[in-house]
Amino acid sequence: MAPGDDTEEVFEEFDFHCEILEVGERALAWGTVHVRAMQSGIETDIPVGGLFEFRDGKIVRWEDFGSREKALEAAALAQPGAEDGENRL
Repeated sequence: MAPGDDTEEVFEEFDFHCEILEVGERALAWGTVHVRAMQSGIETDIPVGGLFEFRDGKIVRWEDFGSREKALEAAALAQPGAEDGENRL
């Protein structure tokens, strides 16, 4: 079973709300996933923040950092020259 295959069976509601910032060949995305469980009806919002990496117009990697701040930090550290404080977002 691939990740997400059981989403419709488990969740009555699964809404991803995000903002996106392009960072070269990558995109930074952050926001929340709002879910409501099918059986219990319990609802919650899950914070997300991560980087998409693209190659030839396709997503080749997604890394979730759990928050906008951590994803921004990761994106800045991955930039050339970031170790000496240059090229920070």
